Amino acid sequence: SIYSISKSFTSVAVGMLVDKGRIDLDKPAIRYLNVSTAVEGADAITVRHLLTMTTGHDRCHLFDEGVDKHPVEAFFQVPLSTVPGTHFMYENHASFILSAIVTALTKQTVNDFLDERLYQKIGIVKPVWKELDGVSYGAFGLELGALDMARFGHFCLNEGSWKGETIVSRTYMREALKFQVPTAHVDNPRDRFGYGYQFWINDFGDARAAGMFKQYIVVQREFGVVFAVQS
Repeated sequence: SIYSISKSFTSVAVGMLVDKGRIDLDKPAIRYLNVSTAVEGADAITVRHLLTMTTGHDRCHLFDEGVDKHPVEAFFQVPLSTVPGTHFMYENHASFILSAIVTALTKQTVNDFLDERLYQKIGIVKPVWKELDGVSYGAFGLELGALDMARFGHFCLNEGSWKGETIVSRTYMREALKFQVPTAHVDNPRDRFGYGYQFWINDFGDARAAGMFKQYIVVQREFGVVFAVQS
């Protein structure tokens, strides 16, 4: 597993639907999903807030003990502790909701959706991505080797294109890979330089996809270099 590097692949799937006009980043996320009840203010959480981890929650509630609701229902029943869009809080649940939105719109898991649109184009054999009720976990669960990680890194370095073909718009990828929200308050010193759309910002700029146990895809545009590390 590449753990949270999975999030960056989810971001790319969202970007593809943004390009097609099927997702509006500033539209309430709940409008894309079939949710019966929600707490006050939950309709203020936009897709952009999910991408930037600024949902207004104070912690991640994905798979809370004793909660028997589906994670999509559960997400919109978490009381808000801050105004959405104002405070970064790293949250796997937000990435799961992004994955659920892609599935709601395409009737495919993110993994299936990306197969012919990304994997096949950049030379990745369709990987395993763990899922729940037909939804790829989004935040984690994707399994790739270092060479495939490097391919994805070069796709990011090329701002969404591969061998001259645009896979995701440069407009979206530039936004995804740039500083969107401050993260100076987080525990890990390496993660204090900001966050994009499911990508971390490096201390020298540019961005990285990062997973638990020191797994990284680091993009360095100045020298046109990608580092892919698994450990």
